[in-house]
Amino acid sequence: MDSPSPYIFGNFDAAEFCLIAFFVFFAGLVFYLRREDRREGYPLEDDVTGRLEPLGGLFFTAQPKTFILPHGHGTRTYPNLENRDRRPVAARRSAPMDGAPIEPTGNPFLDGVGPGAYAERPDYPDLALDGRPFDIACGQIDIGNAFTEMAAPMAKGVPQANGEIAPEAVMDVGHVADAVLHMASLPLEANVLFMNVMATKMPFVGRG
Repeated sequence: MDSPSPYIFGNFDAAEFCLIAFFVFFAGLVFYLRREDRREGYPLEDDVTGRLEPLGGLFFTAQPKTFILPHGHGTRTYPNLENRDRRPVAARRSAPMDGAPIEPTGNPFLDGVGPGAYAERPDYPDLALDGRPFDIACGQIDIGNAFTEMAAPMAKGVPQANGEIAPEAVMDVGHVADAVLHMASLPLEANVLFMNVMATKMPFVGRG
């Protein structure tokens, strides 16, 4: 009985098909990821002319996408033509070409140039600070190696910083619940701003 032919048609076999399909998939994945990472800070602006790159398009930035912000802070859509820093810059270009350094025309720290530069951010209230007049208290808890389904492999052995496979110390997840309960049970005159609950011997402290 003749064995089945490895060729799909002609001299084109299954291995060749899989190889080509992999390269097509990989190229498409890289192209997709390179477009998706062009959101915040885009469209780019030409240093000299101020011309903006077009939004969207096959070889440009990604199509606009709307993100929902936490804590009821609304939504943001990126890339966005209106999302530009329009503050005047107290500096002049050292040469008429792209990427030329700028030279401060005054006090760089006061004018926000060079080491004094900063990015504009939405002016949201700080819960821990601005919430004080309204008796709003907030806290953050960081959890290390609580024994859950996700952390179960750590007790058996996971890669360490030195390349070895070794088990890590874990703790009962009930301790995390106790910590959250303690934070929530405090009166408004006291607050746990930051707490780190972890298995005592887990490789965290001193890891560098």
